[in-house]
Amino acid sequence: MNPWGYITLALFLVSCDSGPSSVEKECSNGTGEACNKAGKELEGRNEKGAREFFQKACDLGNTNGCVNLAEKLSKDNPEAAMVALSKACDKGNTHACAKLAEKIIRR
Repeated sequence: MNPWGYITLALFLVSCDSGPSSVEKECSNGTGEACNKAGKELEGRNEKGAREFFQKACDLGNTNGCVNLAEKLSKDNPEAAMVALSKACDKGNTHACAKLAEKIIRR
C-alpha cells in the first residue's frame, strides 16, 4: 500500500471511533443541558441510555431533561413521571406545568 493509502486508512479508523460524544463528555462533567442533548442523541437507538441521560439532566436541574424523562417514564412509572414534571414545573418550566396539570386531571 502506498503512503496515502495508510493515511486514508488511519483517517477512516479515527472517524469510526465509537467513544463518547462531546455532549456525553460535557454531561459527565456535570452539565445538565449536555446530558439532555446526549439523551436526545440516543433516542430511537438506545432508549435505556436516553432515559439515563434524561435522569442525570433532571438531577442536575435541567428542566427540559425532566420533561423528557417524564415522557420516557409515563407508561411504566406514571408516579415517577409526575415527580419529574413537578420538579421541572417548580423551576418554572411552563410546558412541564401544563403536562403535570393534564396528568392530574386524567387521574
